[in-house]
Amino acid sequence: MTGLAARLTPPSTIAYPGEHLGLRWRPMMPADGPAVYDLVRRIEITDRSSMATTPPEVADLMEGSHGVDLVDSVVGIDAEGTIAAVASVRVLTRVTEMAVALVKAHIDPHWRGRGVGRALLYWQEARARQMLVEHFGPDAEVPAAISNVIDAHMTDRRRLSIAA
Repeated sequence: MTGLAARLTPPSTIAYPGEHLGLRWRPMMPADGPAVYDLVRRIEITDRSSMATTPPEVADLMEGSHGVDLVDSVVGIDAEGTIAAVASVRVLTRVTEMAVALVKAHIDPHWRGRGVGRALLYWQEARARQMLVEHFGPDAEVPAAISNVIDAHMTDRRRLSIAA
């Protein structure tokens, strides 16, 4: 088996999604916690999500299991200064027999259908490849996976993942 760097070919730099999509992007900050929680809960209710996010889980988008997992999160902010999207990449550092990254995103329904989801998925996939190689090392000969859990009834998200 060849090393992770050769198999994953991580990009040297990754840009956030473009502002042409209507949102301004930046890393998620601790002060964003309440607004991100409100956004995620509204989306989960609208989408009839099978799982409900808790405030500690929102904090975990920045902390990564109290610093155990590696996490990178971004927020998309609209013209009024409201957080309209959030996306994260998590590398599971306690799993050593395989290099695993989990990606998760929440986009306000008002902003869907404009390319935001696809742009976030591209950012997440590229960032996951970078983070896996950074953590496990370029020569690591472990299997690798980038995963995204999608509720079965969310046809639009399944189609987005398949298309991307």
